[in-house]
Amino acid sequence: MEELVALAFPNDPIMAKIVKCESNFKHYAKNGKVIISKTNDYGLFQINGIHLKEAKKRGIDITTPEGNTAFAKILFKQSKYKPWVCRNLI
Repeated sequence: MEELVALAFPNDPIMAKIVKCESNFKHYAKNGKVIISKTNDYGLFQINGIHLKEAKKRGIDITTPEGNTAFAKILFKQSKYKPWVCRNLI
């Protein structure tokens, strides 16, 4: 997963630090299901469930690592680091 993040954000290594903090580069739980936090955040980039509708509208499935990363790029383009709580911890 680290390589996926590095390829998606080649000019912004801070995103790798954010993902390390948010999910420790894990997208799936041991049972093979996507990790969903108690606050309804999905997978690798911990994309909040409030974005599900918008992601689906764009043809993106945030329950896959690739889709989660694609939607993270959209959020990043819109708001830089703001969508991630870990931005304040690194």
